[in-house]
Amino acid sequence: TLNDLQKLLGAINWIRPVLGITTGDLHPLFELLRGDADLSSPRHLTPDAIKTLSTVEKKVSERQSCRRMEGLPSSLVIIREERQPLGLLGQFTGDKKDFCLWEWTFLPHQFGKTITTVSEMIGKIIFKGRTRCLELSGEEPDLIYLPLTSEHLEQLLQTSIDFQIAIGGYLGEIRLHLPACPFIQRLIQIPLKLKIVQSDLPIKNAKTIFTDGSGRTGNAVVIWREKDNWQHDIHKVQGSPQIVELSAVVQAFQIFSGEPINIVSDSAYVVGVVKRIENSYLKDVSNQNLFELLTKLLFLIQNRQFGFFIVHTRSHTALPG
Repeated sequence: TLNDLQKLLGAINWIRPVLGITTGDLHPLFELLRGDADLSSPRHLTPDAIKTLSTVEKKVSERQSCRRMEGLPSSLVIIREERQPLGLLGQFTGDKKDFCLWEWTFLPHQFGKTITTVSEMIGKIIFKGRTRCLELSGEEPDLIYLPLTSEHLEQLLQTSIDFQIAIGGYLGEIRLHLPACPFIQRLIQIPLKLKIVQSDLPIKNAKTIFTDGSGRTGNAVVIWREKDNWQHDIHKVQGSPQIVELSAVVQAFQIFSGEPINIVSDSAYVVGVVKRIENSYLKDVSNQNLFELLTKLLFLIQNRQFGFFIVHTRSHTALPG
């Protein structure tokens, strides 16, 4: 039942900081929470959920935790699993060949916002790791290891308020290269993809694409100029004006996946979504049409090789022209 599942997840959640049961590991079980909210409603284990329970059982039998060793600096190591960054609190031994693990630090399965950027997630896990280190040892971590290049670090320092807040007041040392510790190297580490294809300025010699949508008619429209002729693509969408506008922009990315583009949209909501979604984590939303469009948009941008620029222009005004 749902109540049984909640109790199971509660027990796993209690031990996961010690055993390293990640948010990604538990994703199939979290998915079973969706549906009927009646505590007695049945839940059926999917093949992925059964695999998750086997993973949990294996980690319970194999993993262990360590206590703090006097005289060695403490470290917060940030790595990234498939879905999110995570943190490891502990100490490297003097020869850096082993890691004395205190605890794992994880982010929640669902965030408050629909779209959470990778810089926001890095900031959250750093802040959570610093706070937990204070609780365990009474001190900040001496070292913070980040899976970033120096270029990416500089980029976050200049553009991400969340990252700036997360490291604000930190007096320790930030390092970008992990020691050759077998325990750390064995973990699945996915480099933080911070390659940005979105441009802050209009792209020269790129095609300009106009998108619009009508909630009343359900028409999602993409318009562009090809040589001396105007071309258009129109498709029907059911939903709110925002969903229709979003569908038009998604269609534009699909049509022009093989070239740089400048997109002009009169929806501030859609432009805001596009500006945030690159390299981001999506929260599950109840509106299935919206979730499918967001997922498709994220996929198209993540796999895009050419730059794009998007801007909001208020087209529905009483001004002439």
